[in-house]
Amino acid sequence: MSAVALAERPARRVRRVVTPARRRHLDSAALREKILEVATDEFGSRGYKGTNLRHVAQRLGVTRQALYHYFPHKHDILVALFTKYFDELEDNITRAAGGVPAEDRFRTMVREHIALMAARPGISRVFEREDGEVPARSAAVVRKRRRALHALFVEAYQAGVRAGTLRPGDAKLVVSILLGIPGWLHRWYKIGGRLGPAELAGRCEDLIFSGIRGGASRKRPPLNGS
Repeated sequence: MSAVALAERPARRVRRVVTPARRRHLDSAALREKILEVATDEFGSRGYKGTNLRHVAQRLGVTRQALYHYFPHKHDILVALFTKYFDELEDNITRAAGGVPAEDRFRTMVREHIALMAARPGISRVFEREDGEVPARSAAVVRKRRRALHALFVEAYQAGVRAGTLRPGDAKLVVSILLGIPGWLHRWYKIGGRLGPAELAGRCEDLIFSGIRGGASRKRPPLNGS
């Protein structure tokens, strides 16, 4: 058969067989994710202490015993939420910094971090309010992850200082102050309002890096967008 004829033949569809064991694994992983999703909402609205796992089980339509199969204790869910969110935060700012020149890296990371925190108010609320509920054996890991996240921003700030686009100063102090902005978003920002997460992040970026001082040389739109 010629090469042309071969090329014209329809591609043979490869059928992937999902074995019962594989299906159970996929179903198990999906249920675990749903548990974390619902628990995030419950912890965010009721608070960690105020949440009974019965509420989570009822919303999922499963028994409490089913929850215990994945998470033997309520605090195991909280630790899993923190771990997952740290992974997401670090992946987000690492991706944002990729290929960005040193002079712009810190600014880009700050903007993207604010946008993500604004887009995920439920987990952000848990992340900022419930770290004191993490059991002692896991608290050290949570602190280590927070320090690692903080260090990524400090490193980017110092790179900006060396590039001449950021003012020299106490990089750790600067980062600690700036990270307080996304840390408080869950208290007042509402998705579906006048500003979407990306637009809010842009407004915050402008305030952080341009300030609020007026002057004839500053031709910027009013902060209220009017």
